[in-house]
Amino acid sequence: MESLFSPRPQTLLNRDTKPFPIGLHNAFQVTLAPDAKDFSWLTGLAYFTHPDPVSGYVIAGTNLHFDLLGGQFSFGNFQPYGEIGVAARLGARDEDGWVLTMGGQVMWLLNYLAPADQPRSNGYVTLKFGLGWDWH
Repeated sequence: MESLFSPRPQTLLNRDTKPFPIGLHNAFQVTLAPDAKDFSWLTGLAYFTHPDPVSGYVIAGTNLHFDLLGGQFSFGNFQPYGEIGVAARLGARDEDGWVLTMGGQVMWLLNYLAPADQPRSNGYVTLKFGLGWDWH
């Protein structure tokens, strides 16, 4: 589950009527692998434009994660993640509506309490597809 929040255009930093291209990204993500289960909360900054009909986006941030590694608890925080992708609008451009996304994500997790027989860090490269709602 992900969200992207951007301030309204009439802010102190953006005196134009165009949408502000910087937003706050929040996501909850679950990664299930045979020997590792990761539950992550991701927070970051995003650069994007509203799909008209297609646009790109870039996200960079850090995450807090809780893990089950070989049946034992571990956790970590402030590890980096990044994502780059495209978004496509499904409908009229000046109305609220559905948006399809496709992105590639890179994430690195350092596990503070990893058991001796498990790796202390994990890296993931993920291809993500999404369906969202854009309202402005």
